[in-house]
Amino acid sequence: MGIRNLVMNEKSSLKQEWIVVDEPRMLLRFTDVCGVSTKWGFASSGSQHADYLYETKFTVEASETAVAAYEVRFLTFNIWGNHVRTLSGTYIADLGQYLEDSKEAAWRIYSESEAWEHYASIGYVARVRTVAGAVLTADSETVLREAQRLSEKFTEDDLEPKAPRRE
Repeated sequence: MGIRNLVMNEKSSLKQEWIVVDEPRMLLRFTDVCGVSTKWGFASSGSQHADYLYETKFTVEASETAVAAYEVRFLTFNIWGNHVRTLSGTYIADLGQYLEDSKEAAWRIYSESEAWEHYASIGYVARVRTVAGAVLTADSETVLREAQRLSEKFTEDDLEPKAPRRE
């Protein structure tokens, strides 16, 4: 189990933080530190109107067991140390031993202030389904400890994605 960390932001002395929690028993790992950024843009090609978005690009690599599906989650935090959202993406495709899968994802942000106040994200593989049918779930304790380093008020319930609030 490991935690990798990257700090970045060119426009402020306050540096955006990306944290990845790796758990070897999940059979997938991020190949590099990745996280969530914010932007003004289009959620998908062909979209007719722009929004504020959370976006990420990541690559996962399978270990010795073939994977049929996986879920990644990104916990977002604002500059005030508050957990803002739990973003989730599920990907269904066979991924053989030691093969990589690269993805891009975006989630709509419903508030300009939420976009501007974004500070940190924690990424982890939440669930994996093997080709053989076994379902693995991440150990919430490690992710919870890392999230509480950013926000003391973070609870295990916050690990689950919820419908975004509208402002």
